[in-house]
Amino acid sequence: MSHVSWLVALPPSSLAQLHAPRTQRRPRGTWATALAALMLLAGCSEAPLPERILRRDDCLRDVRLDNLKQALSTCNQVVARFPADPAPRHERSLLHSLAGDDTAACRDSAEASRLLQQAKPGSVDRLLQSELTVRQRSCLTSG
Repeated sequence: MSHVSWLVALPPSSLAQLHAPRTQRRPRGTWATALAALMLLAGCSEAPLPERILRRDDCLRDVRLDNLKQALSTCNQVVARFPADPAPRHERSLLHSLAGDDTAACRDSAEASRLLQQAKPGSVDRLLQSELTVRQRSCLTSG
């Protein structure tokens, strides 16, 4: 196809665009540039982090004395997630004690002791058992 026949094959609007002054021409690649920018911006956004799954030992993780309410709230979630495990209840009893609520602390210690007695033989944590015995004695003498 010769140079002239190529120009003739173009639609009239394209011919007018070729001869229009630069200020009247549509900017080339505007849509492509906008699309590329949009893809870059969308690609740069961070995906939300997955929620951390609560573990049995989370009650006393990151405890701050100036924010015991938050620690108790977290521990309540741990106790709800592991209702048959005595350790989170024992740890929550410590938080209640630090917050000055000895009644709730003793209630949690009693429940933890009850759960510990129901545990399979040989699966009992000796340190936990000892701590609960001391706590139960303390609750009996203060109550």
